[in-house]
Amino acid sequence: GWSLGGGLEAQRDERFFDNRYRSWMGDSASFVYCKAGCTLAFERPRAAPYLVVDPERRLLLHPAEDPEQKLNAAFHRLPRDRLRAARNHYARIVRAYSRLGAPLSGSLERRLSSMLDELFPQSRRTVEAPCLSSALR
Repeated sequence: GWSLGGGLEAQRDERFFDNRYRSWMGDSASFVYCKAGCTLAFERPRAAPYLVVDPERRLLLHPAEDPEQKLNAAFHRLPRDRLRAARNHYARIVRAYSRLGAPLSGSLERRLSSMLDELFPQSRRTVEAPCLSSALR
């Protein structure tokens, strides 16, 4: 599971809830864990895939998301190896998504945008981009 940080915070992370659930339901419970999510933040390259601390430095499954803008901004901010790791992470997601439906083509940014267009066909680009306060609700 994911730990959000040290001290008291770490006692209230995913493992805390898993242990509480097991104490209530017994050892027959099982949990699904996934790989770390990728951020475009230098100080925190990986994070829980379902938490957003800084929406400006993370690609989001959101109708107003602009993958090209975020990856271009990261190009000027991140070291090459960190940017390459993030792009590889997103490329794996696009490949997995393509296996479920029609193959996507073009640059990584174009394929990410096409994926979002398919996921949000009615509302793509007609809603506001999320801000930090709404992402944490």
